[in-house]
Amino acid sequence: LGGVNELYTDLISNPALQILEQQHIKTSYQKKVEVILNRTQNDWCPLERLCFNENSLEANLKNIGDFIN
Repeated sequence: LGGVNELYTDLISNPALQILEQQHIKTSYQKKVEVILNRTQNDWCPLERLCFNENSLEANLKNIGDFIN
């Protein structure tokens, strides 16, 4: 939605990589994990959980914006 066509990250989750691949965004990374964990490493990252079951990019963008605000 933001016009990104290539991405590099040190860490990526399987669900995030799947979304990027579906959008044909070239992605490079150092490490891939099942899900991103929160800071205390005892649960999922709140944004990972928020976006996990959402297939719409527009809905994910809105959810992330709502979370940040």
